[in-house]
Amino acid sequence: MPYQDLRAFLTALRNSGDLVDITRPIALKYDIAKALAKTSSIQGPALLFTNTGTAFPLVAGVYGNRRLALKAFEATEQTILQKVLKGINNPIAPVDHKGAPPCQEVVLTGDAIDVTKLPVPTYSPKDGGPYITAGMVVSENPETGTPDIGNYRFQVHGPKELGVFSAPNHRFGKNIAHATAMGKQLHGAIVIGVDPLTMYSGQVQSSDSTNDWFVAGGLRGSPVELAKAVSNDMKVPAYAEIVIEFTVDTNSQKVEGPLGEYTGYYTAASPKPVAQITAITHRRGAI
Repeated sequence: MPYQDLRAFLTALRNSGDLVDITRPIALKYDIAKALAKTSSIQGPALLFTNTGTAFPLVAGVYGNRRLALKAFEATEQTILQKVLKGINNPIAPVDHKGAPPCQEVVLTGDAIDVTKLPVPTYSPKDGGPYITAGMVVSENPETGTPDIGNYRFQVHGPKELGVFSAPNHRFGKNIAHATAMGKQLHGAIVIGVDPLTMYSGQVQSSDSTNDWFVAGGLRGSPVELAKAVSNDMKVPAYAEIVIEFTVDTNSQKVEGPLGEYTGYYTAASPKPVAQITAITHRRGAI
């Protein structure tokens, strides 16, 4: 059976010595990045920081090397190719979660919304600010309703505002452009902390007509359980740790960037659309 959620995967990593708990205080500005660079350089373990200066712990480096990826897929070098091919070739439809979803144990709306209370790191000295880089973004084609999931970066501008960057040839970017052409706002959600195979499914390159929840179900070998968002009609993974719901306002732009990339270079700053946060929901004790 696949890991139901991030917590189950972290337990497995801890049991195999592939997760290190760090209890001493850690600075969100630069220190997280330094620790990640170190563990990455030695193909080392994932890191769980429990003293982040916020109410939330922060896990990092969960997908930092091939060894951890094989653990996520519960596969070996000999079985991984066939497991991935089988999953992609046998999509499985999502199902609705029965009962109250864990991802909405705590619901923050209105004046209670404040994304700056989350432990969002600043990675590099010239970065434009703190960045959410490992969130899985859920959006839909505004005409067909076909859902897309993928990883896109968000710069924290303030308690209720995020800077949006999505390349125009990616589905999230296309959905933003499509909604703008239709004179509509695009609804979306940043999902933080899901089971590893749902996270990996966001990397599968598929057609614009593909429902990515089917891809995730195929890779998992079982359906993804979804729950309706609280501020729009989209569906999000029921066992997510944190969900940040938003609308994209292309008429309101702010400078986003720079951001130090994995290549060792910065992407330049430029005006980009702003995401207005409409709700934040999370599990109790969210990671």
